[in-house]
Amino acid sequence: MKSFTPDEWAEAVDRGIREGVRQALERHRLTGRSIVVWKDGRVVKIPPDKIAELAVSAPADGEAQP
Repeated sequence: MKSFTPDEWAEAVDRGIREGVRQALERHRLTGRSIVVWKDGRVVKIPPDKIAELAVSAPADGEAQP
């Protein structure tokens, strides 16, 4: 079994979480279910037709946008 450095573990976990979120968002979009997110200090409901836009506008480097 390969030995991983802490950074490699962190990267693998991050990739796994991102893939899980991607799959959940896609499942919600395909089944017509809205999602709820926290944005600018408020709870915001996002309809299924806007979920694809949300994924496209997400930062690629994983850093939160101010």
